[in-house]
Amino acid sequence: MVTMVTDMDTTRSNKCRFSLLALTIITTTSFAGEWEVTPGVSLEETYSDNVELTNANQQSSYVHQVSALLNSTYSSRTTEFNFDGRSTYASYTHNHELDDSFRTLNADGRIALWPDGLAATMSAGVRNGATNGARNSLADIVSADTVEIRNFQAGLTYDIDNPDYSLNLTVNTGRQSSEDNIGDNSRIDSILSSESRVANKGVFWRINGFYTDQSNNDITGRRHIIDAIVGWQTPFKVNPFVRIYNEKLSGNISQTQRNSADAVGAGINTRISPRVLLSASYNFVVDDDDNDDYVAASLSWQPSARTLLSAEYSRRFFGDTYRFDLTHTTRRLTNSINYNESLRAFDRSTFQQVLVGNFLCPEDFNTNTDDFSRCFQQSDSVNSQNSQLIQVFEQQLIEGNEFSLNKELNWQSQLRLARTEFDLRVSHNRRESLTSQIIDNRFSANFEITRQISGKSDVSIRYNFNHTQLDKDQVLSLGQDDYYRTLSIGYDRRLARTLSSTISVQMVDRNSSNQLRTYEETRAIITLTKDF
Repeated sequence: MVTMVTDMDTTRSNKCRFSLLALTIITTTSFAGEWEVTPGVSLEETYSDNVELTNANQQSSYVHQVSALLNSTYSSRTTEFNFDGRSTYASYTHNHELDDSFRTLNADGRIALWPDGLAATMSAGVRNGATNGARNSLADIVSADTVEIRNFQAGLTYDIDNPDYSLNLTVNTGRQSSEDNIGDNSRIDSILSSESRVANKGVFWRINGFYTDQSNNDITGRRHIIDAIVGWQTPFKVNPFVRIYNEKLSGNISQTQRNSADAVGAGINTRISPRVLLSASYNFVVDDDDNDDYVAASLSWQPSARTLLSAEYSRRFFGDTYRFDLTHTTRRLTNSINYNESLRAFDRSTFQQVLVGNFLCPEDFNTNTDDFSRCFQQSDSVNSQNSQLIQVFEQQLIEGNEFSLNKELNWQSQLRLARTEFDLRVSHNRRESLTSQIIDNRFSANFEITRQISGKSDVSIRYNFNHTQLDKDQVLSLGQDDYYRTLSIGYDRRLARTLSSTISVQMVDRNSSNQLRTYEETRAIITLTKDF
């Protein structure tokens, strides 16, 4: 690692042009700061006994990866910058036509422009995502079934935090692009939040506003939310307030028939105890005969300095909506559970069933259990007698030019003992298209144990379980049902201060309602990493 103090510096990194531009801006606007630059190189050898991930005619291969690494941070009185990049060249012994270069990048920066809270921010990211998550959601460089996905964002933020009130205003512009152009979009986001301090007497308020404008070619999708309360804080524990809520979707993107919600309400908040704050309001829906008036409520409870719970219930144009957050921390144990609902557009999660081809299979062929290697394409010159014609379909990733409702639940628990760590992560996502009402479910559970067996070595065991249902209500006819089970065992060894190695074995068992996508794979991996 190299550390130095400088008035101005230049970088020679050429991984991404926007990262070079951000680095130049930071170094020319900062007066004095500290650089930490850590270049490195990594060699990884992977053996796969089924690199093409098929259930028949399995192909083994050695995949060689050589990576150049660069980690850099910069910090001064007015500027912060972080850069973590990797450039990898991969070679495949079974098919050198797949040999290619891959890039990954995570970078972010912040420059204080004014003493009272005005700052410029930027972030950039490059990752290699699955070409088609229905084909293989675990796709990586070894399977050679990825596309490069790039994200860039820059903007301004203004923060005020004083004894009377808090204010945060953020305006960002960004762009996402990918090699296959699916999910590409440009966007402008703005977020406003302001809240008075509870200790103040008289008028109190809480305002949350959000606006986003996304576009892809000639398709646009806009969304805004305004949720505000204004009330009077009395000498008693009960404080009345008025609530105003407005939400609307617009643009020519595919939409549901109902896309807006307006309501005006009256309510009270009360501090039941010094650690419990309860708020409730009755809301009258404006100009809408299809929706009933409703009650909205929120709860904030901090039973101790280490535990915090908050929950909300309200109603939006798509129906009832909820939010839940719980965190609990002790010296060795950390727990967090959160549930949130959000709208998204132009994602890479929209699939459509397409016909792959017609196959001639034996009369006794069972599509649920038998191997398709016994079948032939209909165009092949084979005897069609004593055969049956079977049509094979697959889920194709298509442009997500629609709004989708995503309901996400995440649970994470970490237990740290003297030499052993336990990590449990569980998540569930329910995605519903607001246009077609197609529902996709994704569930994952990851459990990892890490044991320090000496001052220089660790051993770890990890088990991952993933279950995906595409088009949940018609999963057997138009959708797809996938189970992934992954077991990994790894051994890490620090050979020197700047040299480390990892040896691991990974076993994957995938079972799919699409028999062509069922496979098993075992990998053996050796990695050497050298920092300079």
